[in-house]
Amino acid sequence: MQQFLDSHPVSRRQRLIIFLLMMVMVFEGLDQIIAAQVFPQLIHEWGTSVSSITEIVTASSLSLAVGSVVAGPITDRFGRKPPLIVGILLFGAGTAAMGRLSQDVIVFGALRCVACIGLGITVVVTMALTADLLPTARRSQMMVLVFAGVTLGSLFGSLLAAVAIEPLGWRAVLGISGLLPLLLIRPITRLVPESPTILVARGRTDAVRSALQTLLPGSDASSVDLSLSESEEHLVRPTAILGRMYIARTLLIWLLFLAAYSVLTVLLQYTPMLLQAPVPGFTTAQSGLTMTVFSIGGLVGGLSVSFVLKRVSRFATLSTVLVLAAAVLFAIALVPTGFVTLMVGFLFLGLTFSSATSSLATVGGLAYPTALRGTGLGAANTAGRVGTLVGGLAGGTLITSGLNVSEISAILSAPVLASALCIVALRALT
Repeated sequence: MQQFLDSHPVSRRQRLIIFLLMMVMVFEGLDQIIAAQVFPQLIHEWGTSVSSITEIVTASSLSLAVGSVVAGPITDRFGRKPPLIVGILLFGAGTAAMGRLSQDVIVFGALRCVACIGLGITVVVTMALTADLLPTARRSQMMVLVFAGVTLGSLFGSLLAAVAIEPLGWRAVLGISGLLPLLLIRPITRLVPESPTILVARGRTDAVRSALQTLLPGSDASSVDLSLSESEEHLVRPTAILGRMYIARTLLIWLLFLAAYSVLTVLLQYTPMLLQAPVPGFTTAQSGLTMTVFSIGGLVGGLSVSFVLKRVSRFATLSTVLVLAAAVLFAIALVPTGFVTLMVGFLFLGLTFSSATSSLATVGGLAYPTALRGTGLGAANTAGRVGTLVGGLAGGTLITSGLNVSEISAILSAPVLASALCIVALRALT
């Protein structure tokens, strides 16, 4: 069956499906940025304390982890499409309800947790479905391209917040960002088929041939061999990722996601604070421009990596990019912290490290057979959310210790280099 997909070029229908899945990730990135931009409004309008905002952020991270870990086994057992639709409904309706129903910070926080459970489900299912519906040679490229939608959504979210929160109010902006993803439900329901491998495992032979015809219109799927490979003869239990066959790669993937996301959290959450410290003493506009350059670098780098992966091994590509990212961080530590030099440094940091983190699903999901792909991605994303919490705590500790941006950059180069080593070890295992 996979040989049938591999024997055909990517069709127009597959490209349309990739576009729809990328739009799901665009709205995921937009949602997370808009929520963060609303927090200052809650402090101003409701007098919400910073500690309450921190509690919401922590609960949101845990909710994302719950969504990720629950989605994996469910999507491997019952299929990809139903959880995807449920995830979109939860994060879209939950975000819209935050603007419509929130009268205090408790209700706001509860609805944010509902939305984040949906976000955690959506990212796992979207990446698993992307891998399932494409020929093997194009999986890595398209998975990176789809995940680049998160960075694109972050840029759109920043622009929307900048132009709309003041004239329309934060409630209206939350309503807009919540309703937009709901518009994707109908086209996804009509145009995106279920994973053929999952359908075979469930004994739905006719539906498998229909799915293949949907993916490759005009092809003849009547004679396709619908037997599964030995690794996919049945839907294995979720705990198989911790069995003897997969335990080593699973632990390496968890360490990779934890290290990468902890560094990303420090960069995203604490860089503005570091840049506006007495040294180097940047203005709010300068620190904002520096982070914008970082995001643009991440988007350009992610798209570039997606095309490199069409011809080069994902292991070689990502390990090289991460080594370059570690070198950039060390260079930032050595060069005087002027505005221009940091702008250039963060541009290259976006091109390398940010693009690498958007590509982690290619090693987190493709390390497992299809029957375990959702479970593996869900567990990896959960490890990433743990990394978010670790990064949040570590970043605060580093700043309160009096370290500056140069010293923290030097420290961060170590876990980035460790991430590269994890990918090298994964190459040997897979």
